[in-house]
Amino acid sequence: AVVGENITLNVEALGKAEISYQWYKNNSPIQNETNNNLILNSVVLADSGNTIFCVATNSFDSDTSNIVTLLITQNQRPKINFISPLMGSKFNYGDSLRFEGNAIDPEDGALANTQLEWKVDFHHDEHTHPGLTATTGISKGAVFLPRLGETSTNVWYRVYLKATDSKGLSNSAYIDVHPTIGQMEVKSSPVGLPIGLDG
Repeated sequence: AVVGENITLNVEALGKAEISYQWYKNNSPIQNETNNNLILNSVVLADSGNTIFCVATNSFDSDTSNIVTLLITQNQRPKINFISPLMGSKFNYGDSLRFEGNAIDPEDGALANTQLEWKVDFHHDEHTHPGLTATTGISKGAVFLPRLGETSTNVWYRVYLKATDSKGLSNSAYIDVHPTIGQMEVKSSPVGLPIGLDG
């Protein structure tokens, strides 16, 4: 993590009996940290090297989580700039979803295309389909959006850009692009004929 960032740690313990939690820092219990998640606010350079773990206990037994060793750096994360799509952009099926962007690192300056990674996912309700698998070496591209497919209006494309600096520190951002939605009125003669859409 970077100096000043917050770190969130979470454990999941399964069991039918009631479970209690206790977080430890460098083998000493952290006072009042007895939930299944721990938030370390505004970490400082001196936190680097500290070890964190959690012990979950019920009436039968206890178990210890993996140990996390904090690595804190003064190196800053790259800043990501989307040229397209922009917030609020819409898409139409049959068109291409174009994307373009870059990243500037406070220490390295402008990052090369080889340090950029693009990904596009198609979201429908709670699940996703890949639109573009993780791809590096480009600053722009396009994904064709087929006319046939999902007829739900609860869909969107999520365009991700990840940038990694020369020291391996990364940052990522995304923009959601929703469909252009229109109203349609269908009249039939005789009245009341059923209308099918994409089968």
